[in-house]
Amino acid sequence: MSEKSPREQRDKPLPLRREFWKKLLPKIQRGEVLAPETPEEVDDALHTAHAVLIDYLDPILVRDFERPKLPQNAEFYAAFSEHYFTAVDTQEQALWNRLRNEVAQEERVGAQRDGHVAAYHTLTRLGLTAPPSGMELYITLAPLGRVYENLLKEKYADAYVPGHFYDALKQHMPNLLLRFISFDPVIGGVLTINLITKETRRKDVVIDVNAVFDERFFYLDEHDALQIEPALIEKVREHIGEKGIEDDMMQRTKDRGCPVLYAKTRDVIIDFAVDELIAQHKERFSSPIRERA
Repeated sequence: MSEKSPREQRDKPLPLRREFWKKLLPKIQRGEVLAPETPEEVDDALHTAHAVLIDYLDPILVRDFERPKLPQNAEFYAAFSEHYFTAVDTQEQALWNRLRNEVAQEERVGAQRDGHVAAYHTLTRLGLTAPPSGMELYITLAPLGRVYENLLKEKYADAYVPGHFYDALKQHMPNLLLRFISFDPVIGGVLTINLITKETRRKDVVIDVNAVFDERFFYLDEHDALQIEPALIEKVREHIGEKGIEDDMMQRTKDRGCPVLYAKTRDVIIDFAVDELIAQHKERFSSPIRERA
């Protein structure tokens, strides 16, 4: 049997498909600063270093996160996406600055190089001066949440209560977010562009804080889990094949997905994002009586 092409492998779980993680993670954990040479090696090193730093920095972010206050006169999901983008970016940058100072101090005293320090030096050696970011979780979460809430309201009609939405988010949204960030960057980018309504689609970015997903491309399964129409995913794959699209808007050609995928704290990070959406939604919309109904 002939080996499948990379394009045919795109829908398989990423951690089972990529080998770089097994090779590079032990090196960084030993304190080795990676020195990649080829473009592919650079991408592998970046992904590994990002994941190591996500494991180091994001538990601090989750613990100390300063929840933004959303304006009451703005559409909820647009406000959530915009204000969380800013809040997460600001707090990640503060942690990055603190890490830079810690690394400088450890270097001065000649301390043994830990994994997160090696990861930091790997990124800076490659010219990166910004922290690894989980902001895309919040940008994707908002339009998905809008669709999810509307479909649940449509299904339950007069029997709908916010508790339906919150239970569904807790139980099912983490898996959907995980699927989004695990897509091949090519198929993920093309799919996201097609999910966005024409009125809110921009030509210069794949997705931004004002994006609205088209509800026609989603459905609720028998367990009330939000699902993407398989026919759309198949059409996207066919389009990629017909057009010979080999890279995404950032010229990435290899299938690695988001670095969050490889972080040990991945589930904690995703659950935290979902919990923030629930907390903000409750503050805006829920009355105690309706929520308990």
